[in-house]
Amino acid sequence: DLVNNTNQLGVDGILWYGANLIVTDSPNGNVLEVSSDGQTVRQIASGLARPTGAWLEATGDLLIADENGNAVYRLHHDGKLDLAAHLPIPDDVVADASENIFVVTLGDNAIHLLKAGTNENVLLVSNLNQPRGVFVNQLTGEIWVSEGGTNATKRFPQYAALLLNPAATFTDSRDWLGITRNADLFAPGGRFCWTERVSRRRPSFSRS
Repeated sequence: DLVNNTNQLGVDGILWYGANLIVTDSPNGNVLEVSSDGQTVRQIASGLARPTGAWLEATGDLLIADENGNAVYRLHHDGKLDLAAHLPIPDDVVADASENIFVVTLGDNAIHLLKAGTNENVLLVSNLNQPRGVFVNQLTGEIWVSEGGTNATKRFPQYAALLLNPAATFTDSRDWLGITRNADLFAPGGRFCWTERVSRRRPSFSRS
């Protein structure tokens, strides 16, 4: 069991990959790797303000959204933590198949794009209502966002098309969004609202 002796809310994000979980131990400022049976817990990052989202890149590096730190970090295999971007209250982070990074931010209710290779920050979508979760379909590039303020999910086209037409969106009425490691998107009660299998496997994160 994770201990929370702070006045903050508890764990905010869990990423499932392979046989393990990445758990953002949000109130304690740590990121943990946990075996699926819960028997093995390994701390892989610490000293963060409030980590809330994580995503494993194809390189094996781990992206971490640090909500109260107003930053997105990249955790390398050797344990080094690099700043990827300063952003206003980032709540979740994901990367697409081309390693473009997408971050939903509560500070400006937006989706930010950090372009692959440069980390150039592009304001992709604004005027969202408390965006809490983000996922990118690795096959189509579609972007899914859950909104806490509307209890809905929104689906956007691939980012290049979105730049041409920022108003392009499809709203779904479900009030919560979850994504498994092999890209199954699901709603409460285990009822799948959209599924797209992704055969590409990511390496296990290991810290030397």
